[in-house]
Amino acid sequence: YATLRLKGAGGHLYEWKIPGGGYYHGKEIEINTGPAHYSGNYSLTVTSAGGCSNATTAAVHLLGAPGGQLTAGQWQGCSPFCTDFSFVPQADVNARWTVQKETTTNNAFSGCFTHPGTYTVSGVFTNSLTGCQSVQLYTITAFEKPVADFSWEPAEPVEGLDEVVLTSASQGKGQNEWSWHVEGTTDDFETKDLNYTFPQAGNYRVVHIVSTDRSCADTVVKVLTVRADHHVYVPDAFSPDGDGLNDLFIPVV
Repeated sequence: YATLRLKGAGGHLYEWKIPGGGYYHGKEIEINTGPAHYSGNYSLTVTSAGGCSNATTAAVHLLGAPGGQLTAGQWQGCSPFCTDFSFVPQADVNARWTVQKETTTNNAFSGCFTHPGTYTVSGVFTNSLTGCQSVQLYTITAFEKPVADFSWEPAEPVEGLDEVVLTSASQGKGQNEWSWHVEGTTDDFETKDLNYTFPQAGNYRVVHIVSTDRSCADTVVKVLTVRADHHVYVPDAFSPDGDGLNDLFIPVV
């Protein structure tokens, strides 16, 4: 769309008739035009202060705004992300693109979006034959990515005895899905926090994944150490008779 400015002269009153049957009054008028509706005959009737009138007609042909079709690998994503753009111009149209303050005249280009927010890709199109120019703005949306984290209590659990409380400490907006995986198991636990008892001592990798309502996700892996359970047996009687059985009163570990 463009602004069409029309100016009359030689009279006192001015009446304009435009394509489509519209009427305007005034010596100068401005019309926001589109080529499909405003190409055609424009008529101006001028009337003098004495009441005499005359009219003139001019044919106006409005050229279409230059442009083309821009495609992107993705118009939105989880920050940070990069994407490729491809532009197919109309005949005789050249483009100049601005992405993140970087300018290019290539029809294939890329852009990276490192922080959450809304970004603008600007295209300036010029028809090399007519000199007509237009501007088109495209929007890229980068969503916030969560930061996965978790803690547990007790800090050094005992095998088969302590129930470990794994608590999600993930940061970020819109969290709506959490999952856990404990090394040595085949199960995934779909819950924000997890209570788990480790059956054997050892070092276990625990994986925690958090996702948001924008399908952005993050993963954290930590190693949790489980101590062995040392059982102590203390007898309540002994028989020191030299037969080799229960001759000593000592605890057994």
